[in-house]
Amino acid sequence: MKKRLALALCLTLPFLAVTLSAKVIKVPEEDSVVSVDAPDSWSPENTDKGVVTESADKEATVFFEVTSAKGTDALLDENIAWLKDQKVSIDQASKSEKDFKTSSMSWSRISWDGTSEEWGPATIGFAFADVGNRKVLVVTYWITKKGWEKHDSELSKIFDSVKKIKG
Repeated sequence: MKKRLALALCLTLPFLAVTLSAKVIKVPEEDSVVSVDAPDSWSPENTDKGVVTESADKEATVFFEVTSAKGTDALLDENIAWLKDQKVSIDQASKSEKDFKTSSMSWSRISWDGTSEEWGPATIGFAFADVGNRKVLVVTYWITKKGWEKHDSELSKIFDSVKKIKG
């Protein structure tokens, strides 16, 4: 019996490690302002302005970018243009705004229902957090409706993990 239990434990531990592992990413990579824990399976990658992380099934994409408070509107315009290039349409009538708090940050969120030509119904949104020194963390996300249901707990953990880096 002990041998079976030991074998089962040996076979299970690698899978638990994979599901529990997360990579701490810093945004932006140089002169970092915040850190975020992203699941390793989400394959975080640096971009010109921050970090993008995407679920393995490609049903959730989240960008983390830091900009000046004055640069927020330009960044939003750029990200909306990118979404249009990805053939994502936004239903302006579905606009929703909400403030929320995580363990270490206060956020404002704007979101809409939308549709992706390739993936179908989706939620598109932006979340904003003041990170000090007249800088704002802008989180842009695109998540299929089905993906939202599957990845809700991971997304909550990602947002909860965002922390300001002490200078």
